[in-house]
Amino acid sequence: MQQDNIWGMAWHYLLLAALAVGGLNSVIPDIQRYVVEQNGWFTARQFGEIYALAQVIPGPNVMIVTMLGWLVYSWQGALLVTVALFTPGSILAAIA
Repeated sequence: MQQDNIWGMAWHYLLLAALAVGGLNSVIPDIQRYVVEQNGWFTARQFGEIYALAQVIPGPNVMIVTMLGWLVYSWQGALLVTVALFTPGSILAAIA
């Protein structure tokens, strides 16, 4: 994978996290569109399996984003997209 795309993926999740009022589950369809249809990293079936696995493992339900980052860009992707996912909410909480 190209290094430029890792930043594009992080930016995309940063924007989604800023828009996801009430939880990430409201933007799961856009995540699916981004990784399956736009970039072709996974098939629809693979995405469904990853989503199901992310719901079963202990921890927050947003682990799907970390798993997608890991599967596409290894540990760097997992770290970067997880930080991008939690940044908008953390900033808003700090301001409040």
